[in-house]
Amino acid sequence: MAVPGVVTRRHCPAHEVSPLKAPSLHAKKAHCAKTRQSNYSASLRLAGIDVTPDDAERKLPAREAILEAYRQQAKG
Repeated sequence: MAVPGVVTRRHCPAHEVSPLKAPSLHAKKAHCAKTRQSNYSASLRLAGIDVTPDDAERKLPAREAILEAYRQQAKG
């Protein structure tokens, strides 16, 4: 029964919603890592620290190298 002034949707194949495939665990982890890095960079910028995309890709020194640098600095 049609009600005047009320628009109803008619069945139309063009409006069918196709089911989406669930993202894989690997894709979810990659998305989280990318978002975490982006948020961290934004946080550093808000704190007034200049950051570049290269900073995220740069290899960090090993723990022992850092400790040795501090030992040298402490010696004088």
